[in-house]
Parts: sequence; structure tokens; C-alpha cells
Amino acid sequence: MFGNKEIQQEEIIKQLCTKYAVSPQVILYAFAVNSGVGIIPQATIPAWILENMHKVAAISFSEKELKAMHSLDRNTAFCPGCSPWRCL
Repeated sequence: MFGNKEIQQEEIIKQLCTKYAVSPQVILYAFAVNSGVGIIPQATIPAWILENMHKVAAISFSEKELKAMHSLDRNTAFCPGCSPWRCL
């Protein structure tokens, strides 16, 4: 994952990784998608892209889970240097 990896160490992210049996990256991709944000993962291997897409599509967070992840907002980009795209 490109950018600041600290978010992957947040307790809610770790809990959701365990619950859904996926990587932190998949949790963060699913969070973006469940929040109505389009994503462009950096993967270049077609099999990985397809695998990530299936895993993300299978996750439907509860309102409580979404609220907990939204509470991680620090009003800053987690991917410095992504300007002007305003990436998470």
C-alpha cells in the first residue's frame, strides 16, 4: 500500500481484518467503496486485481463499523504527494 501505513495499525482496522479474514488493504478499499468513493488500486497483476475486487465486493460494513472508520479522519491525506487527486 502506498502512503502512510499507520492507518493499518488502527485497532478498528485490525478487528475488521480478523472479522472479514482479509488484509488491511482490502478493508481500506472496501471502506472507500462502501463510502461511495471510487478506488484505483496500484495492483498490476490481473489475478490480484480480480481477487481484490471479489473480496471488496463481498464486504458490507455495518453502520457502526463505518462510523468507527470515519472516526479515524485526521483531516489529512494518508498518501502524501497524491495531490491534486485528493487521495485518502
